[in-house]
Amino acid sequence: MRALKHQLLIVLLLFLSFSSCKKEATVTPAIDTAFLDDIISVDVEEKVMLYNGEGIDVAEESLFLDNAEILFNADVISQLAVGRAYESRWKENDYRFYRTELPILKIQTRSNSEIGERYESSQFVLMESGEIVLKGNLGIRLRGNTSLAFPKKSYRLELWEDAEGETSRDASVLNMRKDDDWLLDGMWNEPLSIRDKSAMELWLSFGQVQDVDEEDIVLGAAREYCELFINGSYKGLYYIGERLDRKQLKLEKFSDQSDGGELYKAKGWGEAVIAFSLPDYDNNSLEWGGYEVKYPQEVGAYDWQKLKDFIAYFKGQIPNDFDELYPQKLDVDNIIDYFILVNVLGAFDNVGNNVYIARKDQSSPYYFVSWDYDATLGLGITGDLFSLENDFIQHVVTRQLWFSSAFKDKLKMRWENLRSDQLADEKIKSHYRNNHSVLLRNGVYEREETIGRLEKPSPGLASMGYLEETLVQRLQFLDEAIGNL
Repeated sequence: MRALKHQLLIVLLLFLSFSSCKKEATVTPAIDTAFLDDIISVDVEEKVMLYNGEGIDVAEESLFLDNAEILFNADVISQLAVGRAYESRWKENDYRFYRTELPILKIQTRSNSEIGERYESSQFVLMESGEIVLKGNLGIRLRGNTSLAFPKKSYRLELWEDAEGETSRDASVLNMRKDDDWLLDGMWNEPLSIRDKSAMELWLSFGQVQDVDEEDIVLGAAREYCELFINGSYKGLYYIGERLDRKQLKLEKFSDQSDGGELYKAKGWGEAVIAFSLPDYDNNSLEWGGYEVKYPQEVGAYDWQKLKDFIAYFKGQIPNDFDELYPQKLDVDNIIDYFILVNVLGAFDNVGNNVYIARKDQSSPYYFVSWDYDATLGLGITGDLFSLENDFIQHVVTRQLWFSSAFKDKLKMRWENLRSDQLADEKIKSHYRNNHSVLLRNGVYEREETIGRLEKPSPGLASMGYLEETLVQRLQFLDEAIGNL
């Protein structure tokens, strides 16, 4: 018995000696209860921690949060791996501890109240690779139409110089453009959380518009992944996205009714959007027949008659000079690329709802811009599986252009060229696979599924296999259908 006690004493001394040799990792101490400035983010209710730093060896270094050490189970004897859930203990509570490569955005509202449709004054910190890359004041509010009913909300952010929002602040976020207005999309209705981001990357790889300044025009909006905390509550995976606006498209500024660019968004399947009829308009209203004017938005600056005339030209009986005149009204190269994109993706929602129509100035033709591709490649608007028929997806404009043999010849040539490059099977798949790999490696799917309040659907039947199978079937159909035009 005396020998056993002696052995236990030696083990205890060795343990104490080992513990005293551990060194603290360089983690910024928390400055308040929101832990805004710490690279460790915590959800006390869900017992989840996210660490955005380097892969330290926790057998030799200690991690502290709010001056309390985070203790790991004895089996953690090597560097913290990305995406793995570690059992840990902090302030006498058990936590799931993750190391993530994804940026972490932490927002603390000053009122600590629910976020509504008006901007809520807040502080924020954006972490990337273990460093604070941006911090300050912002306003946050809810955004979206259908998505407002989702358990996982989407938000609009406005960067502020001051707490009251009297002055806005332009800043580059995660290497995107410098601006004060940003979107946070929760992608709740898309189980893989890759469709919209990947589709936008695909579109930006080949979408074109006829303009002498084409290289300065961005026909879409970049997105970057992040993990979001609001008031200490883990909200899961989001993308921070640029807005689609006059600056992005390099539209001419409005000076009078004879000058300046135009930008409209179809926000619902209204009468003018589907063009079954063209209702009367009110130039004191920002909305008409399912469209919303995005630029210029001052009453007296926009005239709905312009968009009405454009749609009316592609509705009804085809005039004798149609082939000669329609290229003056519409950017043909652009509409061909847009037609190709929505048909490759089976984007039924992007020929009515979720389409932007723009033109640079009053003498330029109209063109189309991509937006919001969650409901694509076999998914419906609310994330349900959607069976695509072997048929072309048509906008009211392309439906009329289908009667032009010159248009179909040009479409066929463009399709053949793209299929040998940007739209080759493996090239398209690579956009989706790369984003999927990032989320898998960082354990995002497993992490979101454990947070009950998010009600995030599991990929399940809507997995990568389903996505790629749907894509291949769609490409096979288009190869044959366009080839036979």
